[in-house]
Amino acid sequence: MRTLVGTARGRAVALAAVLLVVYLPGWWLFLGREDDPLRPADAVVVLAGSTERFPVAIRLIRSGVAPTLILSADTSGFDPVREAICAYPEVVPAEVACLQSVPFSTRGEARMVSRIAEERGWTRIVLVTSRFHLLRAERIFRRCTEVEIVARGAPEPVVSLLRAIPLEWAKWALAGTLRRNC
Repeated sequence: MRTLVGTARGRAVALAAVLLVVYLPGWWLFLGREDDPLRPADAVVVLAGSTERFPVAIRLIRSGVAPTLILSADTSGFDPVREAICAYPEVVPAEVACLQSVPFSTRGEARMVSRIAEERGWTRIVLVTSRFHLLRAERIFRRCTEVEIVARGAPEPVVSLLRAIPLEWAKWALAGTLRRNC
């Protein structure tokens, strides 16, 4: 006798359950958020993790939203867009700062930006990250800085979202329970 999960019907039921429990609410929670209304800021901050974030940030800088662009480094060593911008900052009409947070995490990035904002007397930043990451990133940044956060989400390919949404559930839960401080 085969178990229910061992049958084609059982696998279909299990897949439907995963879609209903993980992806459907995750899609709504992590991707359903609208961007904040855009306002002038002291800096555009791009979190590490995806090259999809750079075009959003460059458009913001070119539209005159902020005079400073901060690019957070990925530890993977493969970040060609960031490397090109950092090697040739003159292509961006702004001051460009290429930095790596310690520790390398969203919380580390928030601490790093908080220190810079305090040193420079900033009052507002535009935070650019993947749309699925906005909810958690904004929560962490609000814990670490008094600076006003204007959140802007970058689109990600659907294939990336299939991996990102379950991970974001886990990271969101962790940020809401065990890692509640800055």
